[in-house]
Amino acid sequence: MSRKKKILVLDIWRGTQGGASKSALYGELSKLYSLEFPVFRQPLLYKAWKYLASFHPDLTKWKQRKAVIDERSQKYPKTFRMATVAWNEAIGKMPKDYDALLQIGSLFGPVSVDSRVPYFSYHDSAVANYDAKWSKWMPGDFDRVRDEWYSLEKKMFSSMTAIMTYSAFVKETIAGEYGIAPQMAHVVGSALKIPEEYEIDWAARGPQALFVTTDFERKGGYEALEIFETVASRVDGAKLVIAGPVPDDLTSIRRPWLHLAGPVRQSQLIEIYKRSSVLVHPARFDAFPSVILEAANFEVPCVGSRVCAIPEIIIENETGFTVEPGDKALFAEKVIDLFRDKKALEEMGRRARRSVRERFHPSVVAANIKKVMDRHI
Repeated sequence: MSRKKKILVLDIWRGTQGGASKSALYGELSKLYSLEFPVFRQPLLYKAWKYLASFHPDLTKWKQRKAVIDERSQKYPKTFRMATVAWNEAIGKMPKDYDALLQIGSLFGPVSVDSRVPYFSYHDSAVANYDAKWSKWMPGDFDRVRDEWYSLEKKMFSSMTAIMTYSAFVKETIAGEYGIAPQMAHVVGSALKIPEEYEIDWAARGPQALFVTTDFERKGGYEALEIFETVASRVDGAKLVIAGPVPDDLTSIRRPWLHLAGPVRQSQLIEIYKRSSVLVHPARFDAFPSVILEAANFEVPCVGSRVCAIPEIIIENETGFTVEPGDKALFAEKVIDLFRDKKALEEMGRRARRSVRERFHPSVVAANIKKVMDRHI
């Protein structure tokens, strides 16, 4: 029996929770390849600075503030180069028997590797997307370093044997904004992060909508509240559950139709998915919202903004609806229509589950990645 090919995976976010977690995908990839994860170590002073600069006595707020600092500080050329050096040091400690490298994201690189070793990358987005659509995740003085940054990021993309993306949205960005040949990039999808199948009792479900947030403004939290003011006025018993942190000015808000669940563990979120009927996701910017995949796996269809890769995830009129961002009246109408026709809602939910498992189950995405990499290994 031939040995599995060995892949070094360079993942800054490995071990984190939430949207960045790829544990389900790595579980499936490990059935196809032998995966090794070099340990990435940030310089201690830089790491300490981020914790100190973001400090807040409330742990949830501390995590939120640190996440913003992480996003902004990663987008300096100095940080890019520092991360590349750190990865080279980590790779240097590994045995040289690997068959390929798989880099996650575009915030470092290219690392030093034998030119005969295939070198792949995998992306949910690119910095050009944030720069154009969500500047709050960019350094305030990015104008000063923009050209230098894009020169580094473009060099990284250009050095790849092949590039893999979650979506066509990102593939088009890499081709259009970085000048990379379209045939270099391949859409492989993003893996469902809660892939287990749960039994759903539609008889126990009422008109409960769900909004899940890690970044309230960017995900469309204020819009969700306005949308649901309309929904609640026209559908008896309608309820909106918000799972995740909310801004301070909303913590004391009281509405008969609103439940603020606050930050929740995955086990708690699973129970909320089981009780919900519709996911509302009026995002302003969200490159590839994993929450839509998760909700669909619980037969919860989504009404989402027509931005980024959301129209690639939602099959219009089949697994949910997309609406132009900011059109709160149409958002509300779509939710109301679903609540008023439970049979159609249930059928849409079942189609959503079938679709997400056929297209984004970890085993499917792992097979897509293998198809790309095996052409070169």
